[in-house]
Amino acid sequence: MIYNHVSTASHVIGEFCCLHANALIGWVQAPQQPNKRWAVAIHIDGQQYSLAFADQYLEQSPGDGCHGFRVLIDDQTLNSAKQVSMTLANSDQVLDHMRLSPALVDQSEKLMSRVIWQPGLCLHGWLVDKSEPNAPQWVNVFEGAKKITTARPARWENIDDRYVEAGFLINLPFSLADGKPHTLTITNSKGKALQGSPIVIQEWPRGLKHLLNNVTEQTQVLLEKQVDNYQRLLPSSVRMLDYKPWLEAYSPGYGVTKDNNIVNADSVKSKKKNKAAKAEASKSYITTDKVAVLWLGALPVDLPKARLAQVQHFSFQSKDNIDYQASLKEVIESHQWLIQLPAEARLADNALDRIIATLQEEACQALYSDFSFNETLNGFTRIEAAFLPAYDPDRLWQQDYLFGGGVCAARTELLAELLDTSAGLPKQPEALSYALLYSAHVNDVEAQILHLPEPLLHRPDSWPVPVTEQALQARQHYLSYYDNAMSLNVVKDKEYLSLTRELQQWPDVTLIMPTRNGLKLVKECLDTFFDKTEYPSHVTILVLDNESDDEKAVAYFAEQASLGVRAIGRGTAQVKVAQYPYPFNYSAINNFGVELATTEIIGLLNNDIEVLHADWLCRMVALLDRKETGVVGAKLLWPNGMVQHGGVIGGQYDGLAGHVGNEWQKDDNGYLGMNQITQRFTMVTAACLLLRKADFLRVGMLDERAFPVAFNDVDLCLKMRRLNKAVVWTPNAELIHAESASRGKDDQPEKAARAQREQTQLRQRWLSALMQDPAYNPNLSLNLVNAPYSALALPPRERVARNNQILLQPIMLAQAETTIGGNPALLKENMS
Repeated sequence: MIYNHVSTASHVIGEFCCLHANALIGWVQAPQQPNKRWAVAIHIDGQQYSLAFADQYLEQSPGDGCHGFRVLIDDQTLNSAKQVSMTLANSDQVLDHMRLSPALVDQSEKLMSRVIWQPGLCLHGWLVDKSEPNAPQWVNVFEGAKKITTARPARWENIDDRYVEAGFLINLPFSLADGKPHTLTITNSKGKALQGSPIVIQEWPRGLKHLLNNVTEQTQVLLEKQVDNYQRLLPSSVRMLDYKPWLEAYSPGYGVTKDNNIVNADSVKSKKKNKAAKAEASKSYITTDKVAVLWLGALPVDLPKARLAQVQHFSFQSKDNIDYQASLKEVIESHQWLIQLPAEARLADNALDRIIATLQEEACQALYSDFSFNETLNGFTRIEAAFLPAYDPDRLWQQDYLFGGGVCAARTELLAELLDTSAGLPKQPEALSYALLYSAHVNDVEAQILHLPEPLLHRPDSWPVPVTEQALQARQHYLSYYDNAMSLNVVKDKEYLSLTRELQQWPDVTLIMPTRNGLKLVKECLDTFFDKTEYPSHVTILVLDNESDDEKAVAYFAEQASLGVRAIGRGTAQVKVAQYPYPFNYSAINNFGVELATTEIIGLLNNDIEVLHADWLCRMVALLDRKETGVVGAKLLWPNGMVQHGGVIGGQYDGLAGHVGNEWQKDDNGYLGMNQITQRFTMVTAACLLLRKADFLRVGMLDERAFPVAFNDVDLCLKMRRLNKAVVWTPNAELIHAESASRGKDDQPEKAARAQREQTQLRQRWLSALMQDPAYNPNLSLNLVNAPYSALALPPRERVARNNQILLQPIMLAQAETTIGGNPALLKENMS
């Protein structure tokens, strides 16, 4: 029983703030007892429906703001309810009541619909009109009589056990993030309200922390932690189209003109500075290091200012390679840091000082920033943001995001290391990033190349820049020293490069495939593997039979094993079957399979994978054949050609992880072209991944106790990253994956409880690494409604210089002991 002790002197007040979707939100407080939190009873049509504790942060609640509550009401109850009221628990005194208009229910009864707002500038839901199920639908959003925006349902949703194009996502304009409540009415094209409408939204452009300025010292720390938790639980976002106002809010060094040009804020201010001001600035240098800025073209009229270090500007306009190399050598000998910029670039007014200050604070060899650029489509030009990952050499070979991207400063001493080598200094500007990449690699200082996630530069051209023959040759020169097995090939009309490797000797591979029955899935997987795969060595497909009771499936497994060794191109492959007669535990089954494997290279393969092209396995094995690589993942597609897995980023779904690319077709470029380039993530899915058996054993294999079904691949990859092993994803291995086709969804109570436990375990062990994923940018949204790379964070998360290593928890939990399921010695005898 929940019990409130209420003294006769207490005067408790409460208020309902809003009802949106199924969420009833309000607050309760006693002004004479401002620190007390109260238990609340919610009554619907005179009957007690639910109890809640009013201790959540709510902007409208008085005092310290932590007197709010939130109660979810089921659809059936809500649709028939006429009045909602609140009392204290065990009390009859009504604090507030709300009448529910039957008009909205009656008006929308023929609509199968729902509109939901979770903090952030976006609405989502679904809409089907039963009276006209085949008619095109539109969702309209009004504030009063003013139409805010409109959208057409275009997402596939499972409605009444059939998939229909009913789901919608509506991005609201940035102008609504003004800290004021806005009541929005959401209707279909006939003016009928969707269930959940109207909705009251309230968003702050700088997040909630700015509201804490007047809080007492005693409650400051507690409230900041609560707000941090709130913003992690419900991260807000704003659409990419609102980049300009977002930029003005969070990067005030920029000014944005009407013609989409970004200019220095200093250029619109008075340029008059007296000698005293200049003398004062010279005294504020924080370093004696000299910084050289090499402009590729004529010097700009308004040179960017710097007050924290001595900066010299140089112009290089010659096309002669010898001149560039000589100029570069001269700069290297007389300066400690080098920045190279295109002549048309526009810097934020504090860009150089932000770079210089960070160089002083961090022990680094190079530092690069984010940037923006102009993108023209159908004659319309708009500003696009280029928010980058932490340092990724694989991606850099295909996209020049260092000196060819934002502001990049390199220590000249690192470049000087090349003076007396056969690789030498670069002979043209396009090669500077690759000289830096190569020197950092051979000097083992790649961890000292830092990324500053702030947009400090605007490029007037589009990006990525089309690859010229000269630029390709410049990269290939250093690539031949960096990795002679690697090659770069221009693809898709020179829009980007493709990175691949070829081996002289190809290792044998064991692919481990757990299954329980699944005849249709396994047959499709094996048929496509043997029909399409070409691999110049031997592949063993180890089918782990987890108590199959379908006689046809068991017979098929035995038949496949009896066929023995078969040709796959220049190599061979065979199916073997091992019995795993224990309850389903994905981690334990795969651990058992790895114990049985006799090859150095192992692969985890779901039984719902289908092979699409011949060289998929070659492309993955070759990338794994590098000492710094620990895991290689593939590009997985749904049967309709949409991307199901384009890598995994951390932080989504309240500090968990989510797949990249679910809104991209397989041939789409994706954000900054990343759907088509090999790159490093922190995690990839185990539906199809390769790694070395020795590394798998070294990190303790898959965790059978903490992650028996889900997140075991996330945990595995993070353990590999903790060893500074790279996790690589490649689009050059493309396969079909029907996600969870064999094990189903976590929609039963016992499955849901297990899933919740696994989520808790993952957060406890890896929350810091996931929330600050080096492969993802803190300026990009983690809102679960928006796909990764599709929206901006509101506000940005912490923006500090970072390298490509993961962060560990302040208190790491002890690594769970791994127990291999079954008795390997006994089970090996059952291997066909």
